[in-house]
Amino acid sequence: MRIKLGHIIVLISILIHSTTLCSQNHTIDSLKNLSRSLLLKSSNYTNDTILTKIYNSLCREFIFIGAYDEADSIAKEAIVFEDHKLSLYKTSHGTFLKRYKAISNNCLGIVQSCKGNQTRALDYFNLSLKINEEVGDKKGISSSLGSIGNVFKDQGNYSRALENYFGALKLTEELKLNKLSAIHLANIGNAYQALYEYQKSLDYYFKALHLAEKMDDKRGIAIDLGNIGMVYMHLKEYNKALEYYFKSLKMAESMDLKLHIVNILGNIGNMYEKKKEYPKALEFLQKALVKAQEISDKGGIARLKGSIGSVYVEQKKFKDAEFFLKDALALATEVGDLSVIKDQHQSLSKLYHLKHEWELAFKEYQLFISTRDSLFSQENTKNSLRSELNFEYEKKATADSVKHISERKIKDTEISLQQVQLKQEKTKSYALYGGLALVLIFAVFMVNRFRVTNKQKQIIELKEIETQKQKHIIEDKHKEITDSINYAERIQRSFLASDELLKENLNDYFVFFQPKDIVSGDFYWASKLNNGHFVLVTADSTGHGVPGAIMSIINISCLEKAVEEQKLTEPNDILNHTRIKIIERLKKDGSAEGGKDGMDCSLISFDFKSYKLSYAAANNPIWIVRSNQLLEYVPDKMPVGKHDKDTISFTQHHIDIQTGDVVYALTDGLPDQFGGPKGKKFMYKQLKDLLISIALLPMTEQHHLLKTALNDWKGTFEQVDDVCIIGVRI
Repeated sequence: MRIKLGHIIVLISILIHSTTLCSQNHTIDSLKNLSRSLLLKSSNYTNDTILTKIYNSLCREFIFIGAYDEADSIAKEAIVFEDHKLSLYKTSHGTFLKRYKAISNNCLGIVQSCKGNQTRALDYFNLSLKINEEVGDKKGISSSLGSIGNVFKDQGNYSRALENYFGALKLTEELKLNKLSAIHLANIGNAYQALYEYQKSLDYYFKALHLAEKMDDKRGIAIDLGNIGMVYMHLKEYNKALEYYFKSLKMAESMDLKLHIVNILGNIGNMYEKKKEYPKALEFLQKALVKAQEISDKGGIARLKGSIGSVYVEQKKFKDAEFFLKDALALATEVGDLSVIKDQHQSLSKLYHLKHEWELAFKEYQLFISTRDSLFSQENTKNSLRSELNFEYEKKATADSVKHISERKIKDTEISLQQVQLKQEKTKSYALYGGLALVLIFAVFMVNRFRVTNKQKQIIELKEIETQKQKHIIEDKHKEITDSINYAERIQRSFLASDELLKENLNDYFVFFQPKDIVSGDFYWASKLNNGHFVLVTADSTGHGVPGAIMSIINISCLEKAVEEQKLTEPNDILNHTRIKIIERLKKDGSAEGGKDGMDCSLISFDFKSYKLSYAAANNPIWIVRSNQLLEYVPDKMPVGKHDKDTISFTQHHIDIQTGDVVYALTDGLPDQFGGPKGKKFMYKQLKDLLISIALLPMTEQHHLLKTALNDWKGTFEQVDDVCIIGVRI
């Protein structure tokens, strides 16, 4: 049964108001149900025009409310339908369907761009452009060029972005498409704002706002008001910025423009940060982050997490700041947003500088400089200017041509052929003299520019020589530091349990040892005791990197004294004596009470003849996997070092072990590693499940799987701590 045209009109009318309905506490599911009902009722209608329009209207509405998965599904359905119909037509109707196929591909590109998949978005936009060029649809070509420009802008390639924006604007002004012209003007303003050319940016934003107000385009007005507010924020005119922001936010909320609401809330938060009103800044940034996560806006999430991290830096909440900034950097790298990547490197450099971690601060600053140079190269600025000049020249040339033709027609009817010829001769003369004058002026200008350019070149060359000198100094210092740390690593490794000692006393084992830096605070140590037992220590010293490595050598020296000089054989006695020696050693650090550094560790004594194991542990647990179950043996909740419980003896435990048991000793490095799809910690629960699942495998295979699990989990995140896990099969 065919749907009547009247029903189609009613349903489309409902669809047009769907965004308003959603803002009145209706769910996105309501729109999904409406869309399916609409498509089902119209699927038997003979006019393909109606159905293709419905598909594309639905796709746009889903994009506006942030339902990107549904928009993606609808657009793909549309393309399947259009391809099927195109196989049946080779007439003008086929050309019409191709235009809608171009729109469907453009919708898919917008969805991918909103999700942060800029490379895929560019593929869809280029396909849309190709189809529009085939059918000669100038409006469609303009839309595609604008979309392509947006991708280049997000990737930091502003010259290519402006090239596409000006090409798109030329077509819309030629066709008198004010709504599209307003969009392109706003996009040009965005590009100039990213290039710090704020006055140019304001000029284009106000042009866009004027057109939007002329057409009563509320969505466009909301976006333009927000853009103008952002420029005033950069110009530090905060009251003006707030005025435009809140006007924009009010309009956006009335139409439920989710993506724009995210941007405006984030911008208000950034402005309060600049005013040093940090609680207010966090309030607005966190509101924006929640809304960005609701619509899966990866680019927005990256920007907002970076802004929150920046506020935490200012508040000196370094742990929170590092977490948010690294998360933002990982997301920005994933979506290829160079502007956000640049900002995160700058913020991380500032963070590490405040923490006195000079090497990391310098490394992040280098990355900030290189990313900034990629974004704002001389070629970028030059090409953006060239794009604008080309646009203005072509626009003027077209206008002059139209004017000239019109004047010729009037004059042909009013004057005789002889008068026309006389006027043409005069015009040629004037043109010749004018041309010669222009050539002369241009020659003077070029000579002057040549002199200025030569001076600038000399200044640049001097700066480059100085920069190269500084670069060589930094590189030499960096090499000197790296060589020193590499030498320190060789010294530290000589203190660890040797492969020969482990192989001599353990039949089947692995050691997974992955320091965060070249040297490590984690260590593993072993020795043969006087009673014939074999002792194995897995430890996490205070700190990591160079400070952690120095502390690990102190800890190992104190362990060696307890075993080799004092001839101690019981695990708790060894740890008690080691603690005393560490405290005595650190009393010499110059402070009134001595340092509170030390280590967390587990010390296991193996008696393989009687199948017994005894241990003492400080904060680090011991796990045994037996018959597909994990048995956990808890440690004492105190470190080996100065502590309010440092007069209490460590507890000694005895365990009967069985053939086939796998004993695991570990530090907290792997459980505390950030990563995974949500940037969270690996956690002990996940590690336990992993060990249970691999315990029956050969030990070398277990080592490989643990290393793979760590590296896969951390992905683009930085390793947060040293990692040490030892497995021994009985």
